[in-house]
Amino acid sequence: RVPKQRKEEHFVTLFLAQTTIQPTEVEDIEFNGEIGKTHITFKSSKHATLAFDTLDGKPEEDKTKRLQKKIYLKGGGYVRVRMMVAKKPSDHTHGGRSSSGGSNGNTSDKPKAKTAS
Repeated sequence: RVPKQRKEEHFVTLFLAQTTIQPTEVEDIEFNGEIGKTHITFKSSKHATLAFDTLDGKPEEDKTKRLQKKIYLKGGGYVRVRMMVAKKPSDHTHGGRSSSGGSNGNTSDKPKAKTAS
Protein backbone atom coordinates (compact mmCIF):
# COMPACT_ATOMS: atom_id res chain seq x y z
CA ARG A 1 0.00 0.00 0.00
CA VAL A 2 1.72 3.12 -1.26
CA PRO A 3 -0.04 6.50 -0.89
CA LYS A 4 -0.19 8.61 -4.08
CA GLN A 5 2.18 11.33 -2.79
CA ARG A 6 5.06 8.85 -2.20
CA LYS A 7 7.92 8.49 -4.67
CA GLU A 8 10.50 5.76 -5.22
CA GLU A 9 13.25 7.70 -3.41
CA HIS A 10 11.10 7.76 -0.25
CA PHE A 11 11.64 4.00 0.07
CA VAL A 12 15.42 4.29 -0.17
CA THR A 13 15.25 6.91 2.62
CA LEU A 14 12.88 4.73 4.69
CA PHE A 15 15.08 1.62 4.52
CA LEU A 16 18.30 3.55 5.18
CA ALA A 17 16.77 5.42 8.14
CA GLN A 18 15.23 2.36 9.81
CA THR A 19 17.65 -0.41 8.79
CA THR A 20 20.87 1.14 7.36
CA ILE A 21 20.51 -1.35 4.48
CA GLN A 22 20.71 0.20 0.99
CA PRO A 23 18.20 -1.09 -1.58
CA THR A 24 19.81 -1.82 -4.96
CA GLU A 25 16.63 -0.96 -6.91
CA VAL A 26 13.19 0.52 -6.34
CA GLU A 27 10.86 -0.18 -9.27
CA ASP A 28 8.49 2.51 -10.53
CA ILE A 29 5.39 2.73 -8.36
CA GLU A 30 2.30 1.44 -10.19
CA PHE A 31 -0.78 3.34 -9.06
CA ASN A 32 -4.38 2.18 -9.25
CA GLY A 33 -6.28 5.25 -8.07
CA GLU A 34 -4.82 6.68 -4.86
CA ILE A 35 -2.90 3.54 -3.86
CA GLY A 36 0.13 2.00 -5.54
CA LYS A 37 2.63 -0.83 -5.30
CA THR A 38 6.33 -1.32 -6.03
CA HIS A 39 9.17 -3.80 -5.52
CA ILE A 40 12.37 -2.99 -3.68
CA THR A 41 15.42 -5.14 -4.44
CA PHE A 42 18.39 -5.74 -2.14
CA LYS A 43 21.88 -7.10 -2.74
CA SER A 44 21.00 -10.54 -1.34
CA SER A 45 18.16 -12.42 0.30
CA LYS A 46 20.00 -12.03 3.61
CA HIS A 47 20.01 -8.24 3.14
CA ALA A 48 16.28 -8.28 2.30
CA THR A 49 15.45 -10.46 5.31
CA LEU A 50 17.53 -8.34 7.67
CA ALA A 51 15.97 -5.14 6.27
CA PHE A 52 12.45 -6.53 6.79
CA ASP A 53 13.25 -7.82 10.28
CA THR A 54 14.78 -4.48 11.29
CA LEU A 55 11.89 -2.30 10.05
CA ASP A 56 9.68 -0.85 12.77
CA GLY A 57 6.38 -2.65 13.09
CA LYS A 58 4.90 -5.97 14.07
CA PRO A 59 5.12 -8.74 11.45
CA GLU A 60 1.72 -10.20 10.54
CA GLU A 61 0.67 -12.77 7.96
CA ASP A 62 -1.37 -11.53 5.01
CA LYS A 63 -4.06 -13.66 3.37
CA THR A 64 -1.37 -15.48 1.31
CA LYS A 65 0.59 -16.31 4.51
CA ARG A 66 3.44 -13.90 3.64
CA LEU A 67 4.77 -11.72 6.45
CA GLN A 68 4.09 -8.00 6.20
CA LYS A 69 4.57 -4.94 8.38
CA LYS A 70 2.53 -1.75 8.59
CA ILE A 71 5.00 1.17 8.60
CA TYR A 72 3.67 4.56 9.70
CA LEU A 73 5.03 7.55 7.79
CA LYS A 74 6.01 11.01 8.93
CA GLY A 75 3.25 13.41 7.95
CA GLY A 76 0.59 10.70 8.25
CA GLY A 77 -0.39 7.60 6.37
CA TYR A 78 1.38 4.27 6.18
CA VAL A 79 2.77 1.67 3.80
CA ARG A 80 2.66 -2.09 4.10
CA VAL A 81 5.92 -3.90 3.43
CA ARG A 82 5.59 -7.55 2.46
CA MET A 83 8.46 -10.03 2.58
CA MET A 84 8.89 -11.64 -0.83
CA VAL A 85 12.10 -13.68 -0.43
CA ALA A 86 11.69 -17.29 -1.49
CA LYS A 87 13.37 -19.84 0.77
CA LYS A 88 15.84 -21.86 -1.33
CA PRO A 89 18.76 -24.15 -0.46
CA SER A 90 21.12 -21.88 -2.45
CA ASP A 91 19.49 -18.72 -1.05
CA HIS A 92 22.84 -17.12 -0.21
CA THR A 93 23.62 -16.65 -3.92
CA HIS A 94 20.46 -14.73 -4.81
CA GLY A 95 19.56 -11.10 -4.30
CA GLY A 96 16.74 -10.10 -1.91
CA ARG A 97 13.39 -8.45 -2.53
CA SER A 98 10.79 -6.61 -0.53
CA SER A 99 7.58 -5.33 -1.92
CA SER A 100 5.35 -2.35 -1.39
CA GLY A 101 1.83 -2.62 -2.81
CA GLY A 102 -0.38 -5.49 -3.90
CA SER A 103 0.81 -9.03 -4.53
CA ASN A 104 1.67 -9.87 -8.12
CA GLY A 105 2.75 -13.47 -7.72
CA ASN A 106 6.36 -12.56 -8.48
CA THR A 107 8.70 -15.53 -8.59
CA SER A 108 11.89 -13.60 -9.33
CA ASP A 109 15.17 -14.84 -7.85
CA LYS A 110 15.91 -11.26 -6.76
CA PRO A 111 15.17 -10.76 -3.06
CA LYS A 112 12.52 -8.09 -2.67
CA ALA A 113 10.35 -6.38 -0.14
CA LYS A 114 7.00 -5.25 -1.41
CA THR A 115 4.78 -2.53 -0.04
CA ALA A 116 1.34 -4.04 -0.12
CA SER A 117 -2.22 -2.82 -0.34
